[in-house]
Amino acid sequence: MVVHSGTASIRARALRQPAGVEEALGRQVSALLTQYNATAASAQTLWDHLEPMLADHPHTPIYRSFPGLGPLLAARLLGELGDDPQRFPTARSLRAFCAATPITWASGTSYRASHRRKANPILAESGHLWAFSALTRSPGARALYDRRRDAGDRHAAALRRIYAHLLGSLHHCLRHGIHYDESRAFPQPQPQPDPGGDQPGQVDAGTCPGSPRAVSPRAGNGTPASS
Repeated sequence: MVVHSGTASIRARALRQPAGVEEALGRQVSALLTQYNATAASAQTLWDHLEPMLADHPHTPIYRSFPGLGPLLAARLLGELGDDPQRFPTARSLRAFCAATPITWASGTSYRASHRRKANPILAESGHLWAFSALTRSPGARALYDRRRDAGDRHAAALRRIYAHLLGSLHHCLRHGIHYDESRAFPQPQPQPDPGGDQPGQVDAGTCPGSPRAVSPRAGNGTPASS
């Protein structure tokens, strides 16, 4: 009985508005839904015209080979960057155009860096969405994000690092007409040799018997070992 009475009290209607106010709110919601449906239909019409054009473009397979870059983001980037591979001579110029590189000020011994706030809004939004989508599709992008967060970067700043890195790979792929390669875009760090140990296949000349550099561990300053 206690449970039944509690459920009944939750389902009971309360805090009703006057009938005229409720009718007005309902008409407002209906008008908003009409606007939403019209916007969705317009967007679908534009996409129906854009999709075959994107599929026929020779650079589309290169853009789509990148992690997190779906057809809509690829179309937005392609439309803003253009299809001339020689437009940006270096990856740095491409990053600067996309506002993915910081602005720096230097005077004497002082140095300050800040991200670019004045940028193409379409490229800025597309880059943020691209980097965020790449977190779950690229292990290298995820590792870079985690490293930057551990270094103290905020979420948006870490995503800009990923965006800049992916733009460099995009510039290389467009210049050479190749697809994205995760192993080349985010190479795994090679294990560093032990500074105190010998390299494989090498012999330390200072400890090799008969070597002119052979010295005694107890004899300092290069003094030959006494026999």
